[in-house]
Amino acid sequence: LSYTAVAKELNVTTSAISHQVKSLEDFFGFPLVHTINNHISLTASGERYFRQVSRGMAQFSIATSSMLRAQGERVLRVSVGPTLATWWLIPRLERFQAAFPEIVLSISASLRPVDFALGEFDMAVRYFKQEVMSNQHTSAISLGENRAFPVCSPRMLEGPFPLAKPADLRHHLLIETINIESPVEEPPGTWVGWLSGSGNAAVAVARQMFLNPRAIMLQAVAQGSGVGIGRTLMCAEAMAAGQLVCPFGPALPLPGNHYVICPEDSTDDKDIVNFRDWVIAE
Repeated sequence: LSYTAVAKELNVTTSAISHQVKSLEDFFGFPLVHTINNHISLTASGERYFRQVSRGMAQFSIATSSMLRAQGERVLRVSVGPTLATWWLIPRLERFQAAFPEIVLSISASLRPVDFALGEFDMAVRYFKQEVMSNQHTSAISLGENRAFPVCSPRMLEGPFPLAKPADLRHHLLIETINIESPVEEPPGTWVGWLSGSGNAAVAVARQMFLNPRAIMLQAVAQGSGVGIGRTLMCAEAMAAGQLVCPFGPALPLPGNHYVICPEDSTDDKDIVNFRDWVIAE
């Protein structure tokens, strides 16, 4: 909102900026900027245009900065949900770098919808039902089966109220996540849904807590704060490391799953294929 500041930043004259704005307004046929007593403000149209154009300019900046940082290296830009990134992907990245030292990974932990047309990401890992990606010119490959089951700290298998069967849950705090990470409705992924689906609907629930996002819930469970509902991929690394255990079953199937996605026209890209196959193998 300052012609002078813009002129200084771009190393041109103030009048040059003013002429460019006037030229843009002539092109559209309506004003984008109000100037009153040397104070500048955007019109409603100018504000709308600014918000829309800024997204593209920001993407331009991201792409340029990425190229400068890489200095010619092969950079693979991947978007992954925060919980999966923290609890599953990050502990494994050292193995990927050992196998593919020539690829520079740029991992972004985000749940924002990925629009590959913007060029911000080469691929992503997202959670949904398969039919969600139909007719979107996107390749999606499932990361195995996905089930929901109780998880807790190994310490909770001992003590005055050890967890050995579903009825023992009445002595413990039950922790779960309100599903903000996925548009998929999944009753087995909640305590009410799991108790009902496992034939234990009559079990009395004394205390309950909700923690979002799921990564925070799993952290609280691993520290022994209560019993949570785990998922196959999310808990795989923590269970292998002994941070979490499943005190009893059953493990109920979930309608949604994690998928590796990329544009259909990029399915033969060497770096995308390497990362996709590595993730599936892991």
